[in-house]
Amino acid sequence: MRDVNRGCIVKDSRLRRYWKPLLMQWCQLVEQYCELGVDDAPYWYGETANTGILASACFKCGGAAVVEAKRPKGHGNNKWTGRGDLYIIWKKSTESVEAKFRWHSLWSPYDISKIAKEHLSYALRNVEEIDIADNSEDLLYS
Repeated sequence: MRDVNRGCIVKDSRLRRYWKPLLMQWCQLVEQYCELGVDDAPYWYGETANTGILASACFKCGGAAVVEAKRPKGHGNNKWTGRGDLYIIWKKSTESVEAKFRWHSLWSPYDISKIAKEHLSYALRNVEEIDIADNSEDLLYS
């Protein structure tokens, strides 16, 4: 593999134990794909491709993961079964991941920070729908 500067910051110390190695493994898998492909990168294919690679990284880090797993959503009397983008299982915890992907031209006349905040707000609303009664951690990446 090429010597690429990469890194990640996991602010929550409770999550850092699993997520820092997971994200570093995700970076390695993206690099591996890019080295094997011809002018190609997996993130060009959107949310599902990125989530699948994150699931693969999870297995390589000793966990397990299911993409598009059924998850209880809603709160109180307003509950339904929905799908989470990724369900991760570690030895002592489980996590639901809601992923969002959006293309935006850097040459667009629109304010990219405003668009990113709107997109993040939409993703956070999706995370809030997840029923966390099962004691899983709910995460978001975009």
